[in-house]
Amino acid sequence: MDHPRPWLRYVEANDLECRAGDFKLDGMEVDGADGQKLGKVNGFIVDSATGRPYYVAVDAGGWFTSKLFLVPIGQSR
Repeated sequence: MDHPRPWLRYVEANDLECRAGDFKLDGMEVDGADGQKLGKVNGFIVDSATGRPYYVAVDAGGWFTSKLFLVPIGQSR
């Protein structure tokens, strides 16, 4: 089966450098619009040619299982 969007790739948040000093994206808390904790930043889905991010990969956590879900960049702040 072919990849539906071959130009997109996953990049782990800890592999990214931030130009804002000590600011780290990896493990940053993610809250919903209602203020409830959704999880922590795990990575990003980016365009492999331009580096433009499309989604934030959020790890919902858990003791034995972990669920990742995608939040569109346009819906995050």
